Amino acid sequence: MLHRLCRLLQCCVFASLSHGAEPVLRALQPAAVTAGGPAFTLVVNGQGFTATTRILLDGTAFPTQIQSDTRLEADIPATRIARAAAISIAVTRTDKKATEALTLAVNPPLAWIVEPNLPSAPHTQFYAQALAISGGTPPVRFALASGAAPPGLHLDGYNGTIVGYASVQGMYDFSVKAMDSAGATASLRLQLAVTGEFRILTGPALPAAVAGQTYSAQAVAEGGTPPVAEWKIIAGALPRGLVLDEKTGRISGVANSAPGMAQLTLRARDSAGKTVARSMTLDVRVPLSVALPDSAGDLAEGDAVDIRLSATGGAGEYSWTLAAGDLPPGIEFDSVTGRLRGTLTQAGTYRLSLRVRDAGGAEAPATVALHVAARLRMTEVARTETVMGAALSLPLAATGGAPPYTFRLAEGALPEGVALTAGRIEGVPRREGESVFTIEVRDRAGHSTLAEARLLVLLPPLPALEMTPLSGLSPARQTKLEFLLDHSHPADLALIVQLGFDGPSDPAILFSTGGRLARVVIPAGQLAPAAPLSLQTGTTAGTIQIEASLVSAGRTAQSVLRQSAVVAPTPPQIRAIKLQKTGDGFEVLVSAYSPTREFETAKFVFDDSIQINLPIGELTGRWFADAQSTAFGTALTYRQTFTVRGDLSRLRGVSVSLTNGVGASVPASAAF
Repeated sequence: MLHRLCRLLQCCVFASLSHGAEPVLRALQPAAVTAGGPAFTLVVNGQGFTATTRILLDGTAFPTQIQSDTRLEADIPATRIARAAAISIAVTRTDKKATEALTLAVNPPLAWIVEPNLPSAPHTQFYAQALAISGGTPPVRFALASGAAPPGLHLDGYNGTIVGYASVQGMYDFSVKAMDSAGATASLRLQLAVTGEFRILTGPALPAAVAGQTYSAQAVAEGGTPPVAEWKIIAGALPRGLVLDEKTGRISGVANSAPGMAQLTLRARDSAGKTVARSMTLDVRVPLSVALPDSAGDLAEGDAVDIRLSATGGAGEYSWTLAAGDLPPGIEFDSVTGRLRGTLTQAGTYRLSLRVRDAGGAEAPATVALHVAARLRMTEVARTETVMGAALSLPLAATGGAPPYTFRLAEGALPEGVALTAGRIEGVPRREGESVFTIEVRDRAGHSTLAEARLLVLLPPLPALEMTPLSGLSPARQTKLEFLLDHSHPADLALIVQLGFDGPSDPAILFSTGGRLARVVIPAGQLAPAAPLSLQTGTTAGTIQIEASLVSAGRTAQSVLRQSAVVAPTPPQIRAIKLQKTGDGFEVLVSAYSPTREFETAKFVFDDSIQINLPIGELTGRWFADAQSTAFGTALTYRQTFTVRGDLSRLRGVSVSLTNGVGASVPASAAF
């Protein structure tokens, strides 16, 4: 609408212009275009243009747009420039003749003058190849249309040269496009080989073939002048059933020979006639198979697993897949190496269907069964109490792992008399106390675990203690004390015996072991003390108390045996009598004791005819009242001096008896 309005306004303007001036043609834009190019707008510059001015193409009026009195335009379709030509351009008014013409050059179309197969580029060496083109309207620019130039080379967009240092050998296909200033384009698909030393890349070992299976392998060469024109076996031979395509270099067929190694020499010839040869081997293998156990052995929670699956036969490298089944938690499967690795975290039975594939596409199945037992645990051994001397049999037990189990003492020591044999702690404990030790359990697969155990050995109740009753005791006598258990005890027992005396102090009252406290041992399994124990009664009348108790490992019997016996008061007892002469007579020395701690009289009889009675109560009383007498009990030495008037030799001897409140002693005699 706006375009039409502009044209209307122009017509109105030019209608008012003077018709007197002659139109003048000065320049064309563009002055040249390319045959076969796109439609374009022709701009005619000059002066004296009016609303009736028209552009003439080769003398024929052409639809014209009047822009101003100095500018005309015409839309030239592509069909008018389909061929190279020189088109005459002039302008005219209806009331005037045509102006002198200018020439619009229609240049020949763009045309490549380069072969699609470019000269080879030497690997890593400088390369420059111009892409020549003819026709068109300069300037011409170049660009890649598709694909890519070899690495290291690039296309110069201004001069159309492929330049650089090719870094990777091979054959490269790519397209380039040329575009001139008139908008005409021309594309060309090129091939450029980056070549190096002509050599065979395949080998020296061809991919393995499997007997009885389809085989295909491609021989490859690089460098030289591609493409390879011919492949040929010049020495040796392929396994029976395989053939070489001498044009393509492909070896194919079905190997039907026995497994083994074939040797051959393969020669390649490039398009320039250059040849290269290489010795090769081709291994014919047995069909693919998997070697693995049906079961992965004895496994348990916590085990680290690394199971390597292996394949034999087939062709080339193997790849593995898990076709069915779930992996045990904690285990991963490596499809490249065929390894099952990880740490088992959950008990159960897991069956895995695996499949191995070789480089030729052959497959072989395999099944792996993983039996995962619960983690090996030893049944807790609670703190166990037993009695010393009693038979003990404590079974040990475990769960999980792979039975059967074996047990051993790992740390500590069992009680004396007890041993660990065949999964039982058994024996007869011979010592009281608590033992803390560690037991190791090991299963068939070598799993092991430790558990601490405590065994407390208690003493059985102490036996009852019996003692032969004490009858009436006499002074200054030794009496054997007899003790007896009502049953034997499994441990040594200490017999503690205490002696008490209810009467005046007398240090002579004591045990045969010395003192008034005795300790003797009753050996384990015995009923009586190993050593005898006797009581010394002393010389003083009173009551003797015996208190006996049993002690084992610091424990004392709850009941204590007690007995008492009376040392009865008796007349004095004379132990010794001695005579010794003095200057005017003699002395009688009497050693005696009195259980009542008193003497009344001393009776002396000389030669059975002379009798002398002397009161000695006051004299002996002073002695017993003296503290020094305590150390001697009731014993003393009584000295009586006699003066003799006459011939002492006439006396033959003397008889002495002493009395106390109980009676008289038995007389004792001494001779001069």
